[in-house]
Amino acid sequence: MHKEELVKLKLLKVSLENLSRNMGYSDVTRLTWAMESEMMAEMKKIFLSLRKIQDYSVCIEIDDLGQSSIKYEKKMEKVLKSLPTKN
Repeated sequence: MHKEELVKLKLLKVSLENLSRNMGYSDVTRLTWAMESEMMAEMKKIFLSLRKIQDYSVCIEIDDLGQSSIKYEKKMEKVLKSLPTKN
């Protein structure tokens, strides 16, 4: 790395450390975890809520192991294994 790049990396590191302390976290890792948790909460609102597509409702489900699947329902009554093709 060039000297300029090393200086920029050092400035970035110091800035993140200061931000972490000013926000009440003991280190940058804890700040990162908190920010990632907030992002996931926002993403859940978007991706895990049912979306209507014609006569169907669709959402993404995530299990305890982090595996995702798409859930399809017809008219909020019957859960389908997949979305039918259009005839």
